Amino acid sequence: MRAVLLVIAAVVLFKIFYIFHCVAYLSSVQNDMASYWHGAFDRAWGNKFSFTQYGVCPPFFIYLCAYLLHLMNSFSLLSCSIPVVVVLNVLLHGLSSYFVYVIVHRMTERKILAWGALLFYCFSYTQLYLNALVLPDNLATPLLVIVVWFIAFGELKLWAVLGAGLLLGIAIASKPIFVILSPVFVVYLFLRSTKKDSLLLACVLSIGLILIPLVTVIENYHISSGRVLSLGPSGGANFYQGWGQVGKVTTYGQFGTWWLYSPGALDETNWKPVDTSDPWFHQGYYYQRGMQAIIKDPSVLFKKIIWFKKLFWGILAPSLSKQPPNFYRIMPIVQWGLYIMFLCPWVLCFSALRKCCDRTIFFFFTVLSVFFLSIYLYGMPERRYLSYIEFLIIILFFIAIDKVISLYKAYKSEVLIYIICVFSFFICVPLTWEHLTRLLN
Repeated sequence: MRAVLLVIAAVVLFKIFYIFHCVAYLSSVQNDMASYWHGAFDRAWGNKFSFTQYGVCPPFFIYLCAYLLHLMNSFSLLSCSIPVVVVLNVLLHGLSSYFVYVIVHRMTERKILAWGALLFYCFSYTQLYLNALVLPDNLATPLLVIVVWFIAFGELKLWAVLGAGLLLGIAIASKPIFVILSPVFVVYLFLRSTKKDSLLLACVLSIGLILIPLVTVIENYHISSGRVLSLGPSGGANFYQGWGQVGKVTTYGQFGTWWLYSPGALDETNWKPVDTSDPWFHQGYYYQRGMQAIIKDPSVLFKKIIWFKKLFWGILAPSLSKQPPNFYRIMPIVQWGLYIMFLCPWVLCFSALRKCCDRTIFFFFTVLSVFFLSIYLYGMPERRYLSYIEFLIIILFFIAIDKVISLYKAYKSEVLIYIICVFSFFICVPLTWEHLTRLLN
């Protein structure tokens, strides 16, 4: 275990060096992430009711950044705030890498596979790219990794379950898209517990995960003078963009001019921009327009499945003003690598090999499936979303390798031929997606 910690520490130092010397990380608060940073500055300097805090992005991360700015200013280190955020991002990712190692080692009992998972996740280029940005993703995703580990393998004591619930609540408040995962965690914890304690532990976890989002909603309602009664203002706008095939929503009004891009739509030339006077926190208006778009063009229900290719081959956004060295050479390798890693567990699941799947593997698959469902229902598939669940793809990939090794020893050639045939089919899927997309358009 000491070797694992030393490797993680070395990777953390390497990533910090790489970001500070090769990435234009300071530019992140001047473009896509400006709303988070500007809202945090407003709150830190006493303007607790500014529109930038509640009207553009989910406010919880802004609250945390404001506290950090206030703390840094107390020590006359305000100019170091962004580097500190970057270092915290990298440290949290390093911490989550340890839990990826523990999960794979626990599931496979093969150190070499656990090391493989650790190194893949430690050196994930997508995570390295996003760690340089001031984003709530860098807080929410590591916490999700820790909660997945605890729900699957943690010791089920009341205080520990409450702590896991609080961590999940922070992840949900930071990235509201994670809220759809909470029933999966509660149900699995209920099933994993003994009959005597199952209901109590499920209730404790539920209380823990509700507490911080509830406090956040109350604060959002307060600072917005009743305009925002949710974890974020733009859920309806995201829903409308995905179902209405809208590339950009621009709002005009008393709060100024704001626009919301859909990165997944940047390569869709036929997607129309929409101008409106309704701010994003008028979520009912946008949800209504999204439903009207589905009724008007029901084919979008199928198109959205085709657009899932953007999770692997879409544009990675938010973007930096200057991309890191060799970005455009590395990304195709990363995209295809993740696609292949994603296929392995599903081939294992939907085949005669499914006998190898135990309850924990089913839990991992359920988390992954429900997350994809949330993307289908509420958002437009884009490359950044895959980074939230990338750790689970890596975990399931190495578990699949372990199962295939075991089965190969028993069935040998039959298993090998089967896997080759299935992979040959799925590798053709991206080409099929292209043809279907052209046909539908």
